[in-house]
Amino acid sequence: MKMKRFFVAAAVALAGLAGFSSCDKKGDTEIVVPKVTFFSDEALHKETKELTNPVWVVVKVDAATKLDESATVVMAVNGNQKKDLKNEVKWKKGNVDHEYKAVVKFPTELYKAGAVLKVSARDKKNGITDVELKFKGNAAATAETFGPKKGSGVLGSRVGKNGAYCFDEMKEVKITDKKWTIANVSGKDEGIGDQFCSDEVTISGTKYECKNGKDKAWKFVEVTGKNEKALEAMTQKDAMELWKKGGKTNGLKMAGKVYLTCKGTGVKGDRFYIIKFAPKVTENADKKQESISFDYYSLECK
Repeated sequence: MKMKRFFVAAAVALAGLAGFSSCDKKGDTEIVVPKVTFFSDEALHKETKELTNPVWVVVKVDAATKLDESATVVMAVNGNQKKDLKNEVKWKKGNVDHEYKAVVKFPTELYKAGAVLKVSARDKKNGITDVELKFKGNAAATAETFGPKKGSGVLGSRVGKNGAYCFDEMKEVKITDKKWTIANVSGKDEGIGDQFCSDEVTISGTKYECKNGKDKAWKFVEVTGKNEKALEAMTQKDAMELWKKGGKTNGLKMAGKVYLTCKGTGVKGDRFYIIKFAPKVTENADKKQESISFDYYSLECK
């Protein structure tokens, strides 16, 4: 069978994802190779041209074929270091027909200047697309500062599928699953109010604690007076000084607010997160569809 290969490169700096359309004709049949795109959020609202962690990979194949999951390669690379992620990637149905999506968690030890995610998507008619997505930043910045945002998420209706978010798994979850780090705590069950919490939520008289139990809930300290560039430039020392002020687990406003939190206590190996909420809630006549988005930055403690 004739094979057609197609390559796309994502530049580190200002250059975007360069794409080249390609197809293979055999007789009157046109075979279209897979199309690969990347997103920084699970809902696939924010396409990205730079490597975030995690990153959502989307592959769309021709209607006449399917993705060959066993032959599709996903590789994390930094210099001479490589890690095959194929067995860790679980492909699911995408948002539209003939589309597949999967979340890729880039190895923490490789996620720094020089990091590249390589994807070789292959369909069952031997159409292949090779893609590289590169980290944007520099060694000095990533070693000492939070640097560019690492991803984004959404909080929605308390009774919906995205009423909470789990930072351990980097995905939106149901409050009732008890796998969450933060959750929408205010407003009616089918809407969203102005607060979130990290300890406990009551829905229709039933209490649901966070993933680690409310006694071990993550604490949040409000960050004020910093624009996006200032957040990116924050160092571990800056985070530690702010962290010492002490944080809260509930009564936390969302719209337009920025918070610092920590997975751990701020010692070596722990991870700080900065969470920046959108200026306002996305309203909807159907209260179940209301939501608020947020971006997050992260920094591993050295």
